[in-house]
Amino acid sequence: MYGNIYGQLELSSYIPEAQEIDWMNLSDFMVSKGSWTPVYRIGKSDTGFPRNHNSALLRDNFGHIENWDTPVFYYTVSKAAPDVQASGSMYAEWTYHIYRSSIVREPLENI
Repeated sequence: MYGNIYGQLELSSYIPEAQEIDWMNLSDFMVSKGSWTPVYRIGKSDTGFPRNHNSALLRDNFGHIENWDTPVFYYTVSKAAPDVQASGSMYAEWTYHIYRSSIVREPLENI
């Protein structure tokens, strides 16, 4: 929530501590059936940051994922209170960083 020009700005509290990367067969998705299968959960224990958000899988210009066995993903991290506050140069936005990683797991045909 943001305050107005006359009030004290408040830090947002809606950025999650963890985020999950999931998958579903396209054929199931297209007919509104099936369910999401968790692949990886990005959290503080992995990143060392209290806020982990805006994850995305790396795709080519046509939307294809090059390697499903070790997909590359990006995610954003940031600090939270008390390391940030709504004043001066202490805004959480100044602590945002984008990281790249990959998931190493069993091939999908073995799952």
